[in-house]
Amino acid sequence: IAYEIARQVFMKDHHVEDDLWQAYWRSIKVSDPKLIRAARDELIIWYSIPNNSLVKRIAWRMIQYLGLNEECLDDLVHDALFFLGDKEKKEGLVYAISIYDPGRGVPFAIFARKYIWYAMLHGTTARNNLGTYQIKQYKMYHRLVEAFEVKFHRSPTLYELSEFSGKSIKKLVRMEQAGW
Repeated sequence: IAYEIARQVFMKDHHVEDDLWQAYWRSIKVSDPKLIRAARDELIIWYSIPNNSLVKRIAWRMIQYLGLNEECLDDLVHDALFFLGDKEKKEGLVYAISIYDPGRGVPFAIFARKYIWYAMLHGTTARNNLGTYQIKQYKMYHRLVEAFEVKFHRSPTLYELSEFSGKSIKKLVRMEQAGW
């Protein structure tokens, strides 16, 4: 019974999503800016507002990937929608909606994932004055700590982490401080 209910909800949601896209494509054919904006806004709401939305699922992955605090969820969702960094960077949900071509046979969720992800990543780095290298260093440090904790069931000292990883203490301190 639970499977059948889940399937019905999925099918209902799938039809709603299809209807929203059909309205968007019709508005483009009519070339009415107000209709286009309204239809696009409905798609933005569909993909960003509900708790299980595409944007929020990607935001939760970003939180896990970067080791961010859960309080960053709203910032990440905002970045996915409205990141206004370098104008040459074409990213975010709004951009993905504007260039999506269903004729290529790729579902929108798969197509839009990279645009949403990079908007969130660039928004986070801009907000925290971090570069992607710094984020990688910060993540690497925390992976080393996690690996040590898994192996020895306790938190390491810097000296122990240095011995464990083969990296100098100075390098480990820089890696840790590369983050927030």
